[in-house]
Amino acid sequence: WYSKPCGVAFGFGGKMLAFGQKGAAAAVGAADVSSFCHSLVVPNEPEIVSTADRFEAWRGERRLQEFCQEKTQRSAGHVDEGLMWNLLGLQFDDAGRTRLPALLGFDQERIEQEAERYLGKKPGTTLMGPQPEEEKAAASAAPAARNLGPDLSEQGADDFFKNLAESTEQERVAVEGAAAGGGGGGCPLPL
Repeated sequence: WYSKPCGVAFGFGGKMLAFGQKGAAAAVGAADVSSFCHSLVVPNEPEIVSTADRFEAWRGERRLQEFCQEKTQRSAGHVDEGLMWNLLGLQFDDAGRTRLPALLGFDQERIEQEAERYLGKKPGTTLMGPQPEEEKAAASAAPAARNLGPDLSEQGADDFFKNLAESTEQERVAVEGAAAGGGGGGCPLPL
């Protein structure tokens, strides 16, 4: 007797939830009460409903580029809004990446020329690997470019690092001795 026989609750976004007991069961007071619960969306801005319905249809049919084109046409007085819808529409176009710089006011050919002038070669060629004529030029120039210093044998390389370690240790001892003895002729090692 303490429970609510029916009710309605409103939520954000125009959502409404209605609950209650079905008519015949509520009137009789039967123990097996059947109930209902309905979730409804109540549009609070009717002008948005038609746009939302069209958007849902375009989304369902995967025609989002057409949606963006319509929004671009409707925003004829607002340049920035039209540009935004054009940019968004390019995301759904197969050739969108190539048309994007032109839409933003850049010349694709000029960009490539400036990049080639700056890099010294056509952009993107580094990712493709060396061209056949570049491989031949690199092979002929390789011996001169690979000369990074005197050729050392394995023993010579070991001696180099051993001598480097010894000279570093001698310098460290000399600096510590000079600091402890005050630069005089005293004994550098503590007694």
